[in-house]
Amino acid sequence: MFFNGYNLKPYEGAVFGSDAVNEANKKITRDNKRIMLMQKIGMGLLTLSFLCQAVSYLLN
Repeated sequence: MFFNGYNLKPYEGAVFGSDAVNEANKKITRDNKRIMLMQKIGMGLLTLSFLCQAVSYLLN
């Protein structure tokens, strides 16, 4: 999941699309980059949570 999860948006049209399809694909690319960034942040926070739990367990 850290390297591009399965919930990315698919691209529209074919290789030789019109201007509207190209613009939609640019928007989808931006959205996918945002999704990938949020996934990486989420995985980092989850890892930090497990680390905090491990430290807490070791200190008890």
